[in-house]
Amino acid sequence: TVDWTPESEEDVLKAEVRGADGTAIATVEYKPNLTEPLKVTSVQSTKITTRGASLHGKVTGMDDSYEYKYGICYSKDKEPTIGEENTTAIEGKDMKDGVFQVDVSGLEHSTTYYWRAYATEDGEITLGDVKSFKTKTPTEVSVTTGTVSDQGANYVTLAGLLEGADGANSCEYGFYY
Repeated sequence: TVDWTPESEEDVLKAEVRGADGTAIATVEYKPNLTEPLKVTSVQSTKITTRGASLHGKVTGMDDSYEYKYGICYSKDKEPTIGEENTTAIEGKDMKDGVFQVDVSGLEHSTTYYWRAYATEDGEITLGDVKSFKTKTPTEVSVTTGTVSDQGANYVTLAGLLEGADGANSCEYGFYY
């Protein structure tokens, strides 16, 4: 038994087994793997609208010896898994300090979606924990025309109030005369 704590990837433990006459029978060399295992975390959902959301993930334990892909997978099913029929996967881009964001659009309003972050390392998929969000319910849009606040020979200043537009849907507004 050897009590040994490596301090770097370059540390190597060599052991030699000798027979009773002192001749070498076997030599064993052990090089530790000190890299942190890949860990994927589903962080949070933000900017939830009637048709989309921004989903955030985090990946730690990546090193330069593998090619990684990462992103988000989501579904209406409670266990979204890459490759499943009802699951959509979107690859992430622009990771900074292990954190990335994926913007999802084209969703149904008033619907609960389940999602998780993922990363692939040398073909192996690591999944984060499952999170959920519910897209917003569209609201009734109402327009109230205000009064004329100023007018001159060639101009008029009008006011109006637009309520219920959440920015997720197209909405045009103006004055008609």
